[in-house]
Amino acid sequence: MLVIRNEAEQAWIAKAFLHDGGIYMKLNSSWPVVFDISMEFCDKWLGADVSMLIKPKLSYSDSMSMQWSQYYRLREYIYKALRNYSGDFKMPATIRRSDWNEARNEHAWMLRLEGETIQEISRRLSLSDQSVNKKIRQFAYRFSHAIRRVKLLTDKQSPLWFWEGEHQDATRGQPVP
Repeated sequence: MLVIRNEAEQAWIAKAFLHDGGIYMKLNSSWPVVFDISMEFCDKWLGADVSMLIKPKLSYSDSMSMQWSQYYRLREYIYKALRNYSGDFKMPATIRRSDWNEARNEHAWMLRLEGETIQEISRRLSLSDQSVNKKIRQFAYRFSHAIRRVKLLTDKQSPLWFWEGEHQDATRGQPVP
């Protein structure tokens, strides 16, 4: 869970969201949470209710283009709010731990692939056997899902397969105009 302790962390998140829309992954959070934190920052530093300007009542059936237009409108307000902001920027503590944990999970998984036992890995990483098992399972889960996504994008029978600029329709096998 993303916990914002002060205004400097909120400013850092808004600035990072402006430059990298995928910052929510590094924060172990979700896109809507980071979007809302950025809106709160804009509300505070623009003196206006940005949420009413950006976020009309949306339902899950609204198109992605509507959601993307919200994102681009928020970027304009973040630029203006950052010009008004006079404080410092502080990276949240959660981002440091998440990168370190992912690297540690990958390291445990790689050691297991090299043939080391769980006891050897736990002694080498100074962890308990249960936490080593957990780290290996976590990384294996993420890795297997990444492989599935790659297979989905490279499989010619997939509805997401693109060939020479034409999208293959999965139901009829015909190019979509």
